[in-house]
Amino acid sequence: MGSGAFSIVLAAVQVETNREVAVKCVNKTSMSKDDIAALMSEVEILREVRHPCVLDLVDFVEDKKYYYMVTDKLQGGELFDRIVRREQYGERQARDLVKVLVDTIAYLHQHHVIHRDLKPENLLLADGEDDSNIKLADFGLATKVVEENGVHEPLTQACGSPGYVAPEIIAFEGYGKPVDVWAIGVIVYILLCGYPPFQGEDQDQLFENIKHGRFGFDPQDWNCVSHQAKSFICDILTVDVKRRPTARALLDHPWMTADVGDGELAPAIARLKKYNARRRLLSAMNTVRSIERMKLCLRPSKPTPEEEEKPKKEGESKEEESKEEPKEEEAKPKEEEPTNEEKSV
Repeated sequence: MGSGAFSIVLAAVQVETNREVAVKCVNKTSMSKDDIAALMSEVEILREVRHPCVLDLVDFVEDKKYYYMVTDKLQGGELFDRIVRREQYGERQARDLVKVLVDTIAYLHQHHVIHRDLKPENLLLADGEDDSNIKLADFGLATKVVEENGVHEPLTQACGSPGYVAPEIIAFEGYGKPVDVWAIGVIVYILLCGYPPFQGEDQDQLFENIKHGRFGFDPQDWNCVSHQAKSFICDILTVDVKRRPTARALLDHPWMTADVGDGELAPAIARLKKYNARRRLLSAMNTVRSIERMKLCLRPSKPTPEEEEKPKKEGESKEEESKEEPKEEEAKPKEEEPTNEEKSV
C-alpha cells in the first residue's frame, strides 16, 4: 500500500473477523533507540485514544526483525485529493469538515495528547463514498503531557512541518496544545482559498512571516468567503498563545454554529489543485530520498552472491583458487552508523 524511510505498509485481513486492515512493517535493524522510543510512544497513544475520527490501532506485535502495527485500512485517500475532484464545493462543506477536525483535536487535548504534525497528508478518508468520514493519522510526533490543574510542563522539541508549524516552536519557546490549534488555522485558510497563509522565497523568510503572523486576505480570492470564516482564521492565527482559543472554545465560534451560506468556491478549487500537485511532488521527492537513505543504512556488510561469483582469470588453476581461503576470524569492515539526518524522513 505504501512505503516510508524504514517501513512498508501491506494490506491484510484479520482472520477472526474478516476485517480488512493495513499492516505497517517497521525494520528493527534500521532503528535507533530514539526511533524505538518514538514508535512505542505512538503505539501507547493510539491504544489509549478512541475516537471515530482517529486512526484505530487494531494490534501491535513484533518478531526478531520487524515491528508490526495493525490499523484501519483507509481506502478513501487524502482529504485534499477528494476535495479537488468534487464538482461542487462551497463554504458550508468546508466548515463542516473543519468542525469534524476541531472536535477531534478537542478530544485529543482533553486526553492530554498533542498531535504536533497536523497537515493535509495526515487527514485521510475511510472510504471512497463518505466525504465527512475523516480519519486523523500519523501520530509519530504526537506526545502525551502530564497536567496538574490544567497546566503541563512546556515542550521544547522542535518538530512539525514548515508551513504548519506554530511561531512559538520557531522561536524556541516552550509550547503546548495551542500548536495544534495554529495548524488548524493554516488548514482552514488553505481549504477556503487554495493556498497557504504564510509564504516566503526561502524557509528563513517563511519562518519570519510565521513568527510575526504576517498574512492577509486578498480581496480577489476572498470576496466570496464570509466575514465569520475570516474571523475564525484570525482568532486562530494569533501569535500570542494566551489569546489563541482552545480547540474546545473554537466549537462555539459563530462560524461553527451559524447557518453558513453555500457559496461556490470554484476559484479556490482551481488554486487548491495546483497547491496539491506541488505538495504531492515534494512528498514523492522526499520518499525517494528516504528510500535511498534506507539503502545506505541497510547496505550488506558481506559481499553479495554476484560479487562472490565474479569470473576467474583464464588459466587460473583450481589449486591457485584454493590457496588463499578467507579466514573465518578475519575482521570485517565496520559498518558506519547512519546519522540522525540520514534516518529522518
